[in-house]
Amino acid sequence: RTSRLRLGTAVVVLPLEDLLRVAEDAAVVDALSGGRLELGVGTGGDPEEFEAFGRSLETRQVQTASGIDLLRRAFRGDALGTRCQYLQPPAPTLADRLWQGVMSVQSARNAAVNGLGLMLARSAFGAKPSDELQLPLVEAYTQGSNNRHAPQRIGLSRSIYPAADRQTALAAMGAEVLRNVEGLVAQRQLPAGLSLEEYCTRLNIAYGHPDEVAATLRADRILPFATDLILQFNPAMPALDEAIRMLEAIATSVAPQLGWKAQASKTLP
Repeated sequence: RTSRLRLGTAVVVLPLEDLLRVAEDAAVVDALSGGRLELGVGTGGDPEEFEAFGRSLETRQVQTASGIDLLRRAFRGDALGTRCQYLQPPAPTLADRLWQGVMSVQSARNAAVNGLGLMLARSAFGAKPSDELQLPLVEAYTQGSNNRHAPQRIGLSRSIYPAADRQTALAAMGAEVLRNVEGLVAQRQLPAGLSLEEYCTRLNIAYGHPDEVAATLRADRILPFATDLILQFNPAMPALDEAIRMLEAIATSVAPQLGWKAQASKTLP
């Protein structure tokens, strides 16, 4: 149905995966889509997830680094194993579309050194706003990318909920936001007892009229560094009709205020 839409995975937690299976699945999707897959990977960090999979949380950084190396070798067409097995189908350009989700300065440096795209989470938790907390990650990545041939790729992920106004948006997404907050409070990433509006601020959600959403995104201090802006409705889970309405609002009202221009569409035969 599409010819230009790129397909992104967000973050595949490599320490919880079979690495060659990830490589093969990614290569198949890339072949079927004509080279439009953007493969994001990361270390993960939820102790309960690692316990459920029976994997070591303490070694996740090392596992992620070795996993990224294996993926790149597989995509390049290097021999795998001792009997000269090769990735099928071939995906020689997919190594150039690898992204690493990062939450630390060291991971950002590693992404830069390895020539990967930098993928930033939609929110960061702490005493400062998300964009301020993420600036050191961007700085580490850009500094680590100096004198490298691979172009810098910075993917900025942000949550939005365009609606008629802020109260309408809060009413529509409030239940899902609070359900998400419960888990974050239990993990001690957020304090208990805040209002819905305060939690939306902590979760870094741009919501309200499309003009308000655009204004919030324009004020984000990471936006000038971003090469890719990834907008999502999480933690809200709108119904299909509502999601389509919001996608249309992004394309017609929000994105143009951020400098985006639609390409001329091709007429189907």
